[in-house]
Amino acid sequence: MTDVVSNKVGDTDMSDAELIIFDLDDTILATTAWNTSMQAGLIKPFDGMAELLQCLRTPYEVVTAGDVFAQTQKVSQANLGFLQLHCCDPKDNAVEKLTVMDSLMESHRVNPWHTIVVGDKIAQEIMYGNLLGCKTIRTKFGGRHDVMTSNSVQSIPTFEMYSVAELRQMLKHWKLLKDQS
Repeated sequence: MTDVVSNKVGDTDMSDAELIIFDLDDTILATTAWNTSMQAGLIKPFDGMAELLQCLRTPYEVVTAGDVFAQTQKVSQANLGFLQLHCCDPKDNAVEKLTVMDSLMESHRVNPWHTIVVGDKIAQEIMYGNLLGCKTIRTKFGGRHDVMTSNSVQSIPTFEMYSVAELRQMLKHWKLLKDQS
């Protein structure tokens, strides 16, 4: 597990996190080739992700870009019907995702510094989370990874995770899973 800023998980304590905002594609669901996978009925969450989501004690939301029907179908096919999706228009993804994330923090009455944004794309979830003042976790266990093209602070994730097991360990370390003291 890599803390990009300080190289130590212990240097960043998020045990007071009150909201986690997840991306859907290539963060929760393995959807790199989703058109082919969808037709073959192969859309699945990453190994251990469904269990991780179900054992979170911290409230979470899922924000995704794409057609509501298609995104809902993917979630249903992956047997994750318990997820509540917030779908953004992919044509105006930048403005919508940022606005939805901000609205979710407002509706949960949570400050950005008590919010964690988890996603795979530097130019989307990581940058938007950083712009809002949240801690960010970039997942690198999906198939597509954009590269940092800017040295901007908004492009640098707080952490990078290479597996769901690593993500689970970090959330456990911060006591954000159920049945922890």
